[in-house]
Amino acid sequence: MGLLVSSCSSATNTSQANLKLVGNFYPITWLVERIAGDAADVTSLTPNGVEPHDLQLDAKSVALIQEANLVFYLGLEFQPEVEKAISQLADTSKAIDLLKSPGVTLLDVKEEEDGHDHEEGEDHDHEGEKDVEHKHPLAGGKDPHVWLDPANMTLMAKAISSELKKIAPDFTETFESNLSALEGELNGLDNDISSQLANCEIKTVVTSHAAFLYFTEKYGFEQLAIAGISPEDEPDAKRLAGIADSAKDAKVKTVYFEEVLSPALAKTVAQEVGAELSFLSALEFVPESGDYISQMRSNLQNLFVGQGCSK
Repeated sequence: MGLLVSSCSSATNTSQANLKLVGNFYPITWLVERIAGDAADVTSLTPNGVEPHDLQLDAKSVALIQEANLVFYLGLEFQPEVEKAISQLADTSKAIDLLKSPGVTLLDVKEEEDGHDHEEGEDHDHEGEKDVEHKHPLAGGKDPHVWLDPANMTLMAKAISSELKKIAPDFTETFESNLSALEGELNGLDNDISSQLANCEIKTVVTSHAAFLYFTEKYGFEQLAIAGISPEDEPDAKRLAGIADSAKDAKVKTVYFEEVLSPALAKTVAQEVGAELSFLSALEFVPESGDYISQMRSNLQNLFVGQGCSK
């Protein structure tokens, strides 16, 4: 009987490490869930439907950070309140900034491309500009949207696996197995995007806000954003007319809107250009159905049609 009890206890410990893990918002939480599997309870700090750039932490969220075995997040002021709470931890090594994952290269937020040198204090609204004033880039003017390149997701997944093995070495095989499976899915996604978007008639992608630089740079497109890095950075009427003119010059046939954001501005540009509307997820929120992989594949399908691509 003693041996039987011991055996049952061992089986229970093997299937559940009871780790408490926290991710700062959906793409990171999804990665942690995939790597940790049944070895952990994973919680997101950003409630679904809340714009991640504007997250305000309540007392419950701060407690989650303090009680977690590990917190995974994006640093460089992506979510200042998260970093403030992390700085108050007794052991800040419990918090892992995935922007520092080996191999992840941050891109600069693009400056204005109208070729005009602005004097200090001068109005920056000009027709034809490809970028708007950005209120919420990362520290150093870097673009935060690293997760829209599947290769970056793979690099961050490797970093998560490495950190989990340090605090739960008995589950190394589980973490490595889950990482291997996820790498296969992300590599397959990356390859499919590269091959299916290799021959596209239209190379300018008109998006609701400037979330797609990593994607467009990776796969050979140019982002033309209606709003800035933060969706709140909405253009005025003059700027909107300039965006429409640039879209016409690029012979754009599709304007993309995003989840949660109002499609009104995208619809205005589409009407001015004579283009169709289509959906493109920035993956900042939990998808209505499926997960990161399936939503990125839906993005791929919409881009294949909207950009006039052929196999």
